[in-house]
Amino acid sequence: LLQTFKNTFAFVAWSLVGHFVLGLGLALALNQALPGQTFFRLVALIPWTIPDVVAGIIFRWALNPINGCLNPLIRMVFPGFPAEFQWLSSPTLAFPSVIVANVWRGYPLVMVMLLAGLMAIPRELYEAAAVDGAGRLKRFFHVTLPGLSTIILIALALDMVWEFRRFALVVTMTGGGPGTLTEVLSTLVYKTYFQFFTFEYASAVAILMSVVLFV
Repeated sequence: LLQTFKNTFAFVAWSLVGHFVLGLGLALALNQALPGQTFFRLVALIPWTIPDVVAGIIFRWALNPINGCLNPLIRMVFPGFPAEFQWLSSPTLAFPSVIVANVWRGYPLVMVMLLAGLMAIPRELYEAAAVDGAGRLKRFFHVTLPGLSTIILIALALDMVWEFRRFALVVTMTGGGPGTLTEVLSTLVYKTYFQFFTFEYASAVAILMSVVLFV
């Protein structure tokens, strides 16, 4: 249980960081007046339209050591890379692989909320800051971030709840393995209840999850 808690908190923390960094970067880019702006916004939303199970299958196939597409692509750049490198079976790379898949799958939620916040910031504030001599970096830290502070708090809070109970993506990609290295609380509850039929223990862990999420 302690190992699973550590995995879950690390999974949530890295996912939040990835979602925020990628979501904010794309929100800033998509807030610019560029040709095809609507098209690019729709493309950026595609990962959010894909169910967790489908996203897990896509990444499990891409990381497959025999039939996957990632190893051949890496070998095109680095010819000495192993032809059948094991990503999801590696004790050191399985967990980062799941996090990368989850970051790709979940960043549009944060991106959309931050983009809405950016569109609500009055342009006059940027113009006034520019007149006062503030460069792009100062405008970001003194206009953009303060204007997004409430939205950032709400987005990260909602995202944390989503990621803390993430289930299907992890089960589809690794099933919690190798061993328990990618086991999270939701998969532990599922296995304990539906595979090992230890109903009391599974219920206790589920209640503990609820208490943590409430806090």
